[in-house]
Amino acid sequence: MALPRKNVDTDLQELFLRRGVHCHGDSNVKIHPSVRPLAREQVFVGGLGGEIGRAFLWRDTDTADLNVSTELLVTRFGLRRSDEAAAALDAWLT
Repeated sequence: MALPRKNVDTDLQELFLRRGVHCHGDSNVKIHPSVRPLAREQVFVGGLGGEIGRAFLWRDTDTADLNVSTELLVTRFGLRRSDEAAAALDAWLT
């Protein structure tokens, strides 16, 4: 399905940033209405945390059998550790 690109004005960009607690940006801020038609027929999961799949987070020493743990992900993302978030991530990884 090809979706037309829909841009938003500065006010809607600011609203998008505030609603997402400034956790995302880039082109999503400007074109987020472009994916709205997917909501009628699909479940849409955005890029939250998708950065873990991007090549810049992986090291030359990583292998296919690497134990991807909560601690590894927190460290790679450069995040502060939250016990509540770590427990949820541990459960998801399990």
